[in-house]
Amino acid sequence: MNKDSRRGSIFQYAGMATQWVIVLVATVYLGKWLDEKWAFKQAFLIWLLPLLSLVGLMIKLIRDTSKK
Repeated sequence: MNKDSRRGSIFQYAGMATQWVIVLVATVYLGKWLDEKWAFKQAFLIWLLPLLSLVGLMIKLIRDTSKK
């Protein structure tokens, strides 16, 4: 593996990690905001939205890293 391909894969995985963090933070805040707006008795969307986004991100990760 040459130096350029290693650098490319490092940036690819760093980009994926950044994407995961941004999506999770956004869905937590969105869930919290919606729970407060709709006045649920218990925090429901603050758990559901990040869980659904994790499932979607895992599917995307598997598709992106699988051999074609």
